Amino acid sequence: METSSTLDPNVKPKRIDRLGIGVNVTVQILLAVVIFALVNYLAFNRFQRWDYSLSRQGSISDLTRKVVSQLEDRLKVVVLVSPATPVADDIKNLLAEYQINAKKQKKKIDIETVNPFQDLNRAKELQQKYKFGTSEALVILDYKNRTKFLNVADMVEFAERSESTTVPQMKAFKGEQIITQGLLGVIEPNQTKIYFIEGIGGLEFIGKGYNTTFLTQLARQNLALAPLNLLNAESIPDDAAALVITAPKYDPTDRGLQLLKDYWAKKGRFFIFLDPNQSTPNLLAWLEELGLEVRDDRVKKTESLGAGLLGVYKNTIGQFITGHLVTRELDNVRTSLSGPIRSLFLNQEKARSEQVRLTPLLKSDEGYWGETNYAAGDDVPLRFDRGADHAGPLILAAAVEKGAVEDKRVKVDSSRLVFVSNADFLNDQELVNQSLDFSLLAMNWLVSREDFISIPPVEKQNVRLGLTDDQLTQINSVVFFAIPGVIALLGFAVCWARRR
Repeated sequence: METSSTLDPNVKPKRIDRLGIGVNVTVQILLAVVIFALVNYLAFNRFQRWDYSLSRQGSISDLTRKVVSQLEDRLKVVVLVSPATPVADDIKNLLAEYQINAKKQKKKIDIETVNPFQDLNRAKELQQKYKFGTSEALVILDYKNRTKFLNVADMVEFAERSESTTVPQMKAFKGEQIITQGLLGVIEPNQTKIYFIEGIGGLEFIGKGYNTTFLTQLARQNLALAPLNLLNAESIPDDAAALVITAPKYDPTDRGLQLLKDYWAKKGRFFIFLDPNQSTPNLLAWLEELGLEVRDDRVKKTESLGAGLLGVYKNTIGQFITGHLVTRELDNVRTSLSGPIRSLFLNQEKARSEQVRLTPLLKSDEGYWGETNYAAGDDVPLRFDRGADHAGPLILAAAVEKGAVEDKRVKVDSSRLVFVSNADFLNDQELVNQSLDFSLLAMNWLVSREDFISIPPVEKQNVRLGLTDDQLTQINSVVFFAIPGVIALLGFAVCWARRR
């Protein structure tokens, strides 16, 4: 029996529109390719990145972005670092951030990484081209035929070695600060000039062998160094960003002192290190006019050794005082100062009358006092005299600023001075890393590079996830049983539905 569904043999079957199907499939493929290409284009050129790391090590500062935006030509970066170097990955990731940010600003940064122990031929070619030694791991910046060498060792800050550790532990990574400073150096060929005052004896730094560390660090920050003899100078040069007076043995002449005062009145900048054993009354009198009084004492500390013996501390341990841009990154950091030191008194009342801001930067630890009878012989016992001596903690370094405004968002030119009451603060034989960092931060503040101070080191933190045995058991149950079980059940349900 025929049913209504039986096909009529006289009716021709409908032709399949193969051309239409082919066009439809082709259009779908083309649309899929276009969508795929468009999504990848947008993801590659219109992306947004977020950094959720604890130390923000996947980000760069606003200052670095501003410096990168100043690139007018292609920047070539050559990294000569062995992969075994502890900060090799940090440098690689940081430079990738520079490159990504440059691309977003339509700038070009090319990065070449060379292992000097494997790529010997390439390392030799670079050495002949850039004329550098083979003893240091370097990052080379090449821009408009201007080059800058950045020592990788300067990018690492080590923690103080304890008795339980034989190898120094890396505390922080300062790569962004060093690389951005170097980048600014090749972008701006006109170097900021620092003059070291000569002709008054003491530690005249230029050309001396015991202060190469400080001078080398200044040069690496694109600072030009030059001597200046007040006896021969008609005036302080107009290009002087700051003057450095290092442990003067003699007072400046009346004319020389007037040159210093005139420079101060013109928003001048000073970095002064005092030799307590030398007499410079005119220089100290000028500082006293600003409210910075250098006391006639010596910082001392004693400890009983038993049997009636008294030990005198050779070095002075000081702690940096936060509350100023110079010491903002030195919170709870201590340093050691060798040699004689005089304490300071900040006369805030005098400072207000002179419209000067005085800020302490370094103070002595507990137990130190200012001994006024320091010239007495060994027959006189060394002890604190409450009526004559100065009680601690004592101020050992201070900052002076005139013409600044209270609102930190507003930047104006001001006269600035940093004073340290110790002559050996920068001596290579006595120099410690904490004092060097302080000196470089102070110099950056003096030459109005506050932004460099605002690039903090990236603290290297070892984060440990503490889990109990029960928590570990729950994680194992979820990972090895619950998740695979759910997937298996979904697969079984799909198969069962298809069979029905």
